[in-house]
Amino acid sequence: GKGRAMGIETELRYSTSRIESWIGYTLSRNERKFEDINKDRWFPYQYDRRHKLDVGIILQLGNDWSCSATWTYQSGAPASYSGLDYAGFPDNLNEERIDFYTGKTINANRIQYYPSINGVRLPAYHRLDIGFTKEWEAYGKKRALSLSVYNVYSRQNPFFVSVKTNPDGSTGLKQFSLFPIIPSISYRISF
Repeated sequence: GKGRAMGIETELRYSTSRIESWIGYTLSRNERKFEDINKDRWFPYQYDRRHKLDVGIILQLGNDWSCSATWTYQSGAPASYSGLDYAGFPDNLNEERIDFYTGKTINANRIQYYPSINGVRLPAYHRLDIGFTKEWEAYGKKRALSLSVYNVYSRQNPFFVSVKTNPDGSTGLKQFSLFPIIPSISYRISF
């Protein structure tokens, strides 16, 4: 197969003695092509994120205290979903299998049809991270104590989405997310 990636990235920075801020934007495309897949046509690769925006600021508050905030936005990842679910061969009518994601037993006779590879996009990814840091020196070593919060508004960013079979036999999509809000404390000694 073949792959190609292209894009443009720009960043603006502003700094004073007390403020450091930035905004960065990336416009990109990442595609693949295989002779035996998708009729030898280019399709979005799993890492294709058309738009990415980062905005950040660090404020020096005085007395060796600082606070920071960073907001990140990315277009949703490409994904493949079944556009059609139909009955398979009569030989399989009574076969069952275990659904990989739910662990439930389902009818193996259902066949999923995928009209295109990575033809849809997951919802956009975004989050806000904040942090507070106190720096000082003791015994000739620089030290820092930090309190930070990852994903402040606890956005359930999609890691992947799978097709699920409902109890009535219909199908739907189920989103899987990894990290909700995560607070952390760190202590650093530099020598």
